[in-house]
Amino acid sequence: MKKGWKWTLISLGIIGAGVGLYFLVKKPKNKWENDSSNDEVSSNRPTIFIDNSFPLKKNSGDINQSVKRVTALQKYLESQGATLDGGSDGKFGPSTQTAVETYIDAGGKVTETFYNDNIKTYE
Repeated sequence: MKKGWKWTLISLGIIGAGVGLYFLVKKPKNKWENDSSNDEVSSNRPTIFIDNSFPLKKNSGDINQSVKRVTALQKYLESQGATLDGGSDGKFGPSTQTAVETYIDAGGKVTETFYNDNIKTYE
């Protein structure tokens, strides 16, 4: 094998190993999550609600159980006198956030304990 080809193949092998290592070490970015530094959802990403776990907070309400929980929370808030823009739609958006801060005063989040003690009956 000629010397030029040998160095070319060695160089490509080193570059390939480096690229492979980069993708092994790189933390995958979830393209569906909202940027935590920005409360507004970017217009180039779909509006989805990602957090299914407690505490319930802004952007909770994706599928299955969290939609039920957020809907129950919204029904509870309405029973306390809150007016929500979307009604009980299962999405923890800005009007639900404001109502939680006003009627629950829990730092904008609903803990599992508070939920089980006060809201679960609205499911």
